[in-house]
Amino acid sequence: MKERLKDFWGLDSPFLSFMKKIGWVFLLNIMFAITSIPVVTVGASAVAMYTILNKMIAEREFNFLKDYFRAFSENFLKSMLIWLIILVVTIILSINTWYVFGQMSGGFAYVMRIGTVIIAIAFCMLANMVFPLIARFDVNMKETLAIAVQIAISYPLLCLESVGFTVAVLGGSLAILYVGWFGGFFILFPMIAFGLHAFMQSYLFQKIFDEYAEEEESDPDYVTGEENN
Repeated sequence: MKERLKDFWGLDSPFLSFMKKIGWVFLLNIMFAITSIPVVTVGASAVAMYTILNKMIAEREFNFLKDYFRAFSENFLKSMLIWLIILVVTIILSINTWYVFGQMSGGFAYVMRIGTVIIAIAFCMLANMVFPLIARFDVNMKETLAIAVQIAISYPLLCLESVGFTVAVLGGSLAILYVGWFGGFFILFPMIAFGLHAFMQSYLFQKIFDEYAEEEESDPDYVTGEENN
């Protein structure tokens, strides 16, 4: 019994290793929130967060602040442009969803609603992928979008799983705040929502990107961003 407890609480135990990762996720959530205050910097903040998570999951050494702001600055421009595109499309889809589900009626409305849901899911699949892609691979904006589409077509079920994570984490956080569960454990969930979402996505995309990299490694023009991050 004592040996089991020792293994459970040991410095190298799976439990403490998991708790350490949760601690980093909490810190990343705070850093992401602070650096995203100007709004236009959300994309660069996301790339920086995924860069740290990639190293953490791969159990590579990293300097939290140095590596975060290095990834933030090196990928600032292309991340900002992609983020602004995502933001504009999100606003358009939100207005369209409100109109289609709230204002339209009749048989054609059902067709529009189905189409809206399909487009929203496809958009979410791509939007979830672009910032992890920039954090993992040394690619420009055009290549990022092209690879995201290619991976979404090649691994639709895994990409749908990423959408499920988004709905569960971010949607769950909004639900908790809306209902008003501001006591006990529940308030912690919204407080780490962005970091937790990125953490879960990183594990999923690591599998997708590893398989994609294996398929592309024979290409002489294929270069990963691991060396730069």
